[in-house]
This record gives sequence, structure tokens and C-alpha cells, in this order.
Amino acid sequence: MKTAEQTKRKFIKIIYVLVAVIVALGAVLAFMLGQRAGASKSDSEAVATAQHSAEASSDAATSDSKTAAEKQAAQQVAGAQSLDDVLANHPESMTIGKADAPLVMREWIDMGCPYCAKFTRETLPTLHKEYIATGKMRIEVRVVSFFDEGSRRGAVAAHAAAEQGKFKEFVEAVFDKAPTNGHPELSEQELVAFAKTAGVPDIQKFQERLADPQLQQKVVEETALAQQLGVNSVPFFAIGQTPITGAQPLETFRTFIAENSSN
Repeated sequence: MKTAEQTKRKFIKIIYVLVAVIVALGAVLAFMLGQRAGASKSDSEAVATAQHSAEASSDAATSDSKTAAEKQAAQQVAGAQSLDDVLANHPESMTIGKADAPLVMREWIDMGCPYCAKFTRETLPTLHKEYIATGKMRIEVRVVSFFDEGSRRGAVAAHAAAEQGKFKEFVEAVFDKAPTNGHPELSEQELVAFAKTAGVPDIQKFQERLADPQLQQKVVEETALAQQLGVNSVPFFAIGQTPITGAQPLETFRTFIAENSSN
């Protein structure tokens, strides 16, 4: 017959065994959790590395594209006899006025530029009435991207609108809503709304062109060429070899046009 002391000893042994089992299970569980945490960390690091690599690749591609455009622009300018040679064959879709107008004024704009918007809103309507509608002058407009991503999107969108014959209307729609200072975001949603206001007939095609690599490259090349020619601020204008910069008063433009009408 077991004594009370024997029962107590047996009970203590059972307790020790249970404690040992619990400790062992705890160690196993801790190991498994550590492995899982390590795997999760590795996965996160792998994802972060992949994202960083993708971003770096995208940046590198953009940089390469810009460098190639700059080299092309430098060669284009170096091999030209005159400014007219460099800027020949400007598309009619991005020209304001009649093709046979005797006087050509060239304009460089950025869709995110508040001063370009100021010129378009306040001065261009009178110039259009006095010189363009009368067949005396036409304006060849070149859209560059000097500022941010909104600037780039806006430039691509201007080209996309021009392809559907609504360049002037699109530029006016954007600049009518432009802030007096700072650069607007010009999100895709906003650009589509401006395209609708401008009467762009095929909005789906317009949206597709916003993401078109060739059209985006066209903006990069136009910007590189402008900078190679010394156009480093906008709005920038030239008649022949004579430039004028900024959203100047109407009278300044009248004088500028009069003095360069024979160029």
C-alpha cells in the first residue's frame, strides 16, 4: 500500500515531466516562429529590392532616353544652316493661323506654366484678331516639359489633342483653368476633362495616346531641342532670329511684330 510520501513523490515527478514537455514545446514553437519571421523578412526585403530595381530601371531608361534626345538635338543644331532649317516641317496641327501667312512667330510653351497661360488668356486673343485671323501671321507652337510630371503629361496630352485637330482648343481649355502661380497637377483625369471641353472627338484614343511611348519620346526630343536652341524659360517667342521672352504686355508684342515683319 502506497504511503502518502510515495504518492507525493510520484506527483512531483509528473509535474517535472509536464514542465519539461511545455519547455520543449515552447522551444519548438519559438523556433518555428523565428523561421517564419525570417522568411517574412526575407520576402519583404525581396519585394523591396525588386521594387527598387524596377524604379531604378525606369529611372535609368528615362535618363537614357533624355541623353539620346540631347545628343540628337545637338547634332540637329550643329548640322543646320539656320534656325529655319532646324525648325522646318512644323506640323500644321500645332500651328495657329493660315499656312500661307507671310510672317511666322514661333512660340514655346509648357502646359504647366502660369505665364504661358497668362499670355494665352490675355494677349493671344487680340493678336489672333489683328494678325492671325487677317492672314498676316501664323504661330507655330512647340510644347516642352520644363517642370514636373504634370508638365510632361500636359505636353503629351497637347500632342494627342493635336492629332485629332483640337490643339488650340485643348491648350485654351487647360490655360483657362490654370492657376496664376505654381504648377497644376494635370492628372490624367483632368486632362481627359480638358479634352472633352476642347471637343476632342475620340476620347478613348486620346487616353490611349497619353501612355504611348513614342508620343512621350516626342516630348523629350522637343524639350531637348528647345534647350539646345537656348530656350530655357517659357513662354518664349521668336520671329526669325529675334527672340522675346515672357508674358509681355500687348503693346510689346505689337512692337515686336512690327519691327520683325520683314524677317
